[in-house]
Amino acid sequence: MSAATHAAWRPLPSVALLLAVLLVGTGLLATDLLAIRVSGDEIAAREGLADSLQRAIDKTLAAAAPAKSAPEGSGAVLPGESPTIAAAALQGAVIDIVQNRGAEVLSTEPNAEGRADNEIENAQATGAGLRPIRLDVTFDARIEDAQAILFAIETGHPVMIVDRLQLTPARQLDGQSDSDPLLHLVMALHGYWRAP
Repeated sequence: MSAATHAAWRPLPSVALLLAVLLVGTGLLATDLLAIRVSGDEIAAREGLADSLQRAIDKTLAAAAPAKSAPEGSGAVLPGESPTIAAAALQGAVIDIVQNRGAEVLSTEPNAEGRADNEIENAQATGAGLRPIRLDVTFDARIEDAQAILFAIETGHPVMIVDRLQLTPARQLDGQSDSDPLLHLVMALHGYWRAP
């Protein structure tokens, strides 16, 4: 080979090296851009999940909030001129709470007094002029609705206290999923009445 031909071939390895560097750099840049795109898709998916979780939290909080605030002057005790009227007020308040949360009330009945724990409680409450009014309520509800009902009962006005709660699976409805079962609840609760 002549010196002129040798000089013409000399830049060829440099050009090939330059092209290789450019191709590798472009490949790395494309890989980085693809990784950024995948990260963007992951961020969008996580934002969607966060939005759906926030909606579920908002729905749960809205369902758990008391249906209505206590009327002016209602206080913590049951209203009424007699224990019978107070029992009817307790029954009405509980039915409203249960039905407002989408559950089905199956039965309500006054709870028989006279058990030993009632006698002790009656003696303690009588000193303050209060008398416990007891009620048994049976209803069917989904888990989230049952939680909202318990929250509303125990935080609302008049003051109601759950003494006993029995949960069993209720009948299965067509198309009902196992992830959202219907529960059969039997609840014993009481509120207090003060003689006028």
